[in-house]
Amino acid sequence: MKVVLNKCYGGFVPSHEAVIRYAERKGVEVFPYIFTKVEYGYEFRKADAEAVRAYDKEHTTWGWSNVLFLTKDRGAKFEDVTDAIRKDVMDVDDDELRFDPDFIATVEEMGHDASMYTSELRVIEFEPPEGFVPKVIDNDGMETLVDGRWCW
Repeated sequence: MKVVLNKCYGGFVPSHEAVIRYAERKGVEVFPYIFTKVEYGYEFRKADAEAVRAYDKEHTTWGWSNVLFLTKDRGAKFEDVTDAIRKDVMDVDDDELRFDPDFIATVEEMGHDASMYTSELRVIEFEPPEGFVPKVIDNDGMETLVDGRWCW
């Protein structure tokens, strides 16, 4: 069995490039929108993969929440993240993701580049005991996988 865990303090945060590659592996078209401050407040502006890469080079810390990956094209820009838009956000911090073979392959392929600045995603391979119930324990972002049958 393989699983992706974050092995540093910070949290489980895939890089923007990893999200793009993962979506390609899944055959899902994603539409990145970058959070942008404007004169009257803020808006999310549609970007392509190159614009996201350029954004990452300029913003080297805590950039994760400034890019939304949507599975539906919402036009050139939008100001509010409505419930309808929330439904279109590609969920990349879901616990199921860490067991997804396509995400595992993405992390194996990209190595360190699969992690955002506050994470160190690693693929862990192990032989689970019979009846194993995976449970991730998080200590300030650093993760450990344990058998959920023995946690209370």
